Amino acid sequence: MALTVAAEEPPSPVQWSTIERSYPVRFRQGRRPREAVDVTNVVLENRHLRIEVAPELAGRVMHVQYKADDAELFNVHDWIMAWNAWDAGGYRTSFPFYEHGMRFRGQTAGWRVVRGDDGSLSLTMDMRFARFSTPQELQYKGRFSHQRLGRTITLRPGQAYFECDARVENPLPYRLGVRLWSTIQFPTDRQAEFILPISRYCDHMGEDPSDWTPGEGKAFWRNWPKTGSVFSLNLQAPFVAVYYPESDVNRIRIADPKVSPGAKLYAWPMHVPPEHAKFFEFWTGLDRVFEQPGHFMKPFSTAGFAEQIYRVRGIGRLTWANRHVAVGLHYETSEDTGATTAIVRLAPAADLGEVVASATTGSAATTAASRFAGTLDVGEVREVSVAVNKPGQPVRVMVRGGKETWLDVTLPAAPPAPDAELERAVIDSIRPDRSDLRRWAEHSERRGWIQRKPESGSLGTSALPAARTLAEQQPDDLDAHLLLGRIALRLGELDAASTALRRALQLDPGSGLAHHLLGLTLWEQGRRDAAARQFRAACASKRPAPQAAYFVAMNRIAEDKRPAAVAVLQPLVRGEPEMVRPRLLLAALLAGEGRHAEARSLLDPVLQADPASVEAVWVASLAWPDEPGREAALEALLKDNPEADGALEQFRSEVDDGDWEHPGRPGPFKSMRTGRVYRLMEW
Repeated sequence: MALTVAAEEPPSPVQWSTIERSYPVRFRQGRRPREAVDVTNVVLENRHLRIEVAPELAGRVMHVQYKADDAELFNVHDWIMAWNAWDAGGYRTSFPFYEHGMRFRGQTAGWRVVRGDDGSLSLTMDMRFARFSTPQELQYKGRFSHQRLGRTITLRPGQAYFECDARVENPLPYRLGVRLWSTIQFPTDRQAEFILPISRYCDHMGEDPSDWTPGEGKAFWRNWPKTGSVFSLNLQAPFVAVYYPESDVNRIRIADPKVSPGAKLYAWPMHVPPEHAKFFEFWTGLDRVFEQPGHFMKPFSTAGFAEQIYRVRGIGRLTWANRHVAVGLHYETSEDTGATTAIVRLAPAADLGEVVASATTGSAATTAASRFAGTLDVGEVREVSVAVNKPGQPVRVMVRGGKETWLDVTLPAAPPAPDAELERAVIDSIRPDRSDLRRWAEHSERRGWIQRKPESGSLGTSALPAARTLAEQQPDDLDAHLLLGRIALRLGELDAASTALRRALQLDPGSGLAHHLLGLTLWEQGRRDAAARQFRAACASKRPAPQAAYFVAMNRIAEDKRPAAVAVLQPLVRGEPEMVRPRLLLAALLAGEGRHAEARSLLDPVLQADPASVEAVWVASLAWPDEPGREAALEALLKDNPEADGALEQFRSEVDDGDWEHPGRPGPFKSMRTGRVYRLMEW
């Protein structure tokens, strides 16, 4: 079934290869069979892990295998289930639709492998979605988006955890809403305990907010009477996990809750047929609940999160974890003496080498401590114990190696206190009052593309009608006209956008955003001279719109005044470092002038954060003209990457000719049922 067909150069701590796979496709009973799917997967491996990824199946991670005992980190199918968003087990990113959105049918990824200075290897993948513009793809669970998705899977020497960074880029010069989730499948176990360091959770749509009690009730799979979802409402710790007591294994997901507060658990009850209850699902997201409408990305900016997933054995039920160390803490009381001891077991997620571990309790005047010094590498469990006055007395646990502090935490940590205000905000963001037209229009704008079919009875998308009615009801409200102008521009309703934005400028001539959005509207209408005046005004306004400088630079390039374009872009990049496209444009212009060192300094942070960006890798080929590998990297990312060629050609037109063009929008379509032709604004 498998044959290695390409291997990397000389042996190194981390290596990569490709492997041919053929996956049977299973339909529900009674449905016709389908031929197997044949793909080429990419394998990353070090002495601890073997990671297998399918770029041709939307970048799904098919296997993460521990070499020491041939155990899988994830639930693995090795076949494709065609009735649940083309499920294949393992790990995937859900985008553009937030739940099961990354269906691999028709979605492949351009990819390349990058070696880091630390000996790591990163498989980085690029995907785009604007071609999914049919009515069906714009509806519920649709796959249309102007945003691109970059994913980087990294394996380092001595590392025994799976690591993925997912990053969405907004290529447009106005704000866009973003929702991004990933899902893990873990295997089931009848004795499984779910470890969620939270106090409150809810179901879909923020419904049924309830108390979560660790070690009780729904924390055990055996107590689930029906299929259900648990969305964390107040996760503050960096981990969630499943504990398998019979094998004494913890499977752990690590993520920064300040960046990605979404942590969802999904499980069936134990009594359902085994073909359905073969895995638990853990999800990570930028929002607390799927249906929360996300947040706005600034023009030309990115949003995303990183997570690490690993398993440890032999520490008992997990008490705390980070990306370096997992901790199990329990208390034992001697029947003979009555003395109580806190026993701390430590297991690393990667080879840490020589460390000093300690457990300390008590005040400064009555400190009790225990200490361990020695190696702490993958597969090892080290124990430190300390006398305590009673079970549950806090213990400070530290693990240090040289100048690094791998862990410093006081356990057991109390679950976060319920936050009623936060819960109200979550519910309100999902179901705003429809009578509040301003909030409803912005809610709909944030949710994404205008969909013909609502997500549910309470989530119809009505951004444009709501914004238009708001502007009619409040003709002297600047923000109402800005909202209408931006939404109409996004939908390609240029006359409506122009009218709204001109009214906004009547109300406030100092609004840089109004000048900028009107400039974009005029640019699309072919009135570049008039647009140029608006962009210059946007930059010089009392409240400037800095992204307008990109279009001032476009005009300078079109006039063959490239040094002037550089002078315009430099303060924009300094003032708005998170804006990616202006940085890439400036780097390309500098490289064209032979200022390679300056171009490289601009490119380095982009390539570090998102090495899958086709545009960034093309600019890198200009900034490092003597490195032929740069061209090969670009070719690799363009292969099997629909839309990437066109996107790169568009960016090259901006660099060479100052010719920016709004990405295509879904246009009018004809109803198959009635024959009526709909415009997008009528949906």
